[in-house]
Amino acid sequence: MAPDETAAESAELIARTTGTTRKPDRGVRLLVLGPLTNLADALQRGAAPADVTLMGGVINGSGNVDDVPGVEWNLHADPHAAAAVLASRLHITVVTLDATNDVPVEQS
Repeated sequence: MAPDETAAESAELIARTTGTTRKPDRGVRLLVLGPLTNLADALQRGAAPADVTLMGGVINGSGNVDDVPGVEWNLHADPHAAAAVLASRLHITVVTLDATNDVPVEQS
């Protein structure tokens, strides 16, 4: 399957799973840990998630894009998609890269 076909299927799955603006299912929450391309495409298809938590951006740190200091990869990879998602009317929580650097994970 071609990458474009996979992306289209991903966007369609998000739209079907979250409901649409015409028929919302307000119980679906999304956690996005990569570039926002598929979510932006799903929003164009009318996706209507209850809310979105995404990992993106950097406040106090060097970022993780080698040739662009202070920039975080998820937003850098597709800035047009990031702009579309952040401009949407969704309830969005952004967790920055630097906030994820010091999260303790303990074995239970």
